[in-house]
Formats: sequence, structure tokens, C-alpha cells
Amino acid sequence: MVRETRGASSADSLFNSAVNAAYASAKSIDIVRVAANYAFSDVTLGGYYSDSRYAADAASRFTRTQVYRNAPVYGVWQATAAVLMELGDNFLKASGDSSARYRQVSLAGAHALGKRTDLYGVLGYTHASGSNGLGAAQGAVGATSVDAGGPSQARANLGIRHRF
Repeated sequence: MVRETRGASSADSLFNSAVNAAYASAKSIDIVRVAANYAFSDVTLGGYYSDSRYAADAASRFTRTQVYRNAPVYGVWQATAAVLMELGDNFLKASGDSSARYRQVSLAGAHALGKRTDLYGVLGYTHASGSNGLGAAQGAVGATSVDAGGPSQARANLGIRHRF
């Protein structure tokens, strides 16, 4: 179990989206996570389940413990020595102080140009429903740090990466 307490982390590291921004005043966060993956031939399948609990105290702007249960699954296919594809599906359910539900699907690929350079692409789509403690739940594709302003969000990234 991982425990974060108020003041132990920067605000931008734990509360960077509309999904959990209403709980930045949490006294503590307890996170339990279990994961597994299985690799066979050129395919890896995996997933995890996590339970995160945001505890309130007198200094919190919410009163009931907020719980997030997260259950993503993924598959990775090493098509050739140079080409990698990944598909992921993530379901997140909130309860306690809010009732939001989030579903995100993503597809990614990379093509190695050499030992340290590759081209990559990522497509992601998320949809939210319910309320998140600040109002209607907003879509927020993971790792974008930009909220949708509405229930759905799509993201597309293309790039070249070089490892030094």
C-alpha cells in the first residue's frame, strides 16, 4: 500500500486533472494495486486493479471518503523487431463523495528507426459520466493535463523520439 499525506507531494503531481482535482485537500490517500501480465511469443497481455481512497478531515473541502477503483487491461504486440503496437482499455469508477465513471481506450504504435530513435503515434479517447465533486464529470485522456470541458475527449500524438 502507498500512502500520500497532505503536503508530501506537489499539487501538479497528484491532482493534475478534473478526475481528482476536487480532492486536492485530502488528508491522505491510500492506494492498493495488484497487477499481472503474461508474455507469450510476440504478444504480452496484462492489466491491474487499484483502489485509491482519499480521506477527509476538518481541513478538507469534502466530507466523505472518496474512492476510485481502476481496472485497465492492455495488449502489446511486437509485430517485427522494429514495430510495436499497443491497445489499452481502462475503466475507472468513483464512489463515496462522487459518482463519476470514466472509460478510456487507447492505441499506440512505434517504429524503430535505429537503436535509439523511433517514430511513435498515440490515439486516445475517453468518456466520463456522473459527477466528480466539482460538478459534471469531464473527460480527461490520461497524461494530457488538459481537461475536456465536457464529457468526452480525444487525443492524437505523433512524434519522433531519440534516447540519449
